[in-house]
Amino acid sequence: MTPSRLWRGLLVPTAPLNSSIGAGWIIPASLWRKHWKNQILIDGTNPFHGEAGNFTPADVGNLSTSQFVAALAPGARVVKALNTMIVTNLEADSIVNGARRVAFISADDDGAKKQVETLLAGFGYSAIDLGNLRDGGLMQQAGGPLAGRNLLEQGERHK
Repeated sequence: MTPSRLWRGLLVPTAPLNSSIGAGWIIPASLWRKHWKNQILIDGTNPFHGEAGNFTPADVGNLSTSQFVAALAPGARVVKALNTMIVTNLEADSIVNGARRVAFISADDDGAKKQVETLLAGFGYSAIDLGNLRDGGLMQQAGGPLAGRNLLEQGERHK
């Protein structure tokens, strides 16, 4: 099964991330959707305004970005994932010399988090659970200790 086919079942609505990425990756295209009905929304956002090369921090108060996104999408089961990776790493293979690229995940809904973990493992990533949207989200988002890290996991965990 292709990544885009798997993602379509979890993210509604969806759109291509970027024509240069290809590979079937898609992200939520519309947080202002009126009726989220228990669908999983994977939040890969960071708290910025502006365009590439000219970003300024966005003020989301004392919330993590994912808590802010969850407030904009009532009824969605929000899972923070994939925002720590830079685009070139998202474009690259998830397995590098036998090691799996690490994808951190956080959510307040354990069932949604488990589904996203399974999805990411199917793409070859090693998903590491950082807890809830508040604590785990703050660790992942820009300004947190894991933002922009390119971590690989080696070992027997996935056999």
